[in-house]
Amino acid sequence: MIILWSIFVAVLAYEMVYSDLAYTVKKWLFLDKYYPAVELLSSPKAYQKLFGKYLYVLFPIALITLILANTHQFVYKLLQCPYCTAIHVGWISGLILAYPIPMCILLGFIGSFITSIYSKLRN
Repeated sequence: MIILWSIFVAVLAYEMVYSDLAYTVKKWLFLDKYYPAVELLSSPKAYQKLFGKYLYVLFPIALITLILANTHQFVYKLLQCPYCTAIHVGWISGLILAYPIPMCILLGFIGSFITSIYSKLRN
């Protein structure tokens, strides 16, 4: 069962990175290309320069923007790599299926290994 689910995770991760539908969804969510403005917004020093002495007053706004920008950067980088996507889809789906934590981690790494095999077969 775990091998069959790992194959599913591998194919899903590969298609999440390379399919046309995934590209369209990434485009809608602005995850299709690198944005330098998001890189700037994900740095705490930028807010220190931008707000100066008013940083303490505007801290909640800066914190929310910082968290959102860093989350955007993480998801952008994650969806560029099929192996990273396989690991994360694997352990999250293992948690949803109520597997024990070590089995979830193993599911992610087996999925990443099968993704490399699937990638070689596709190309």
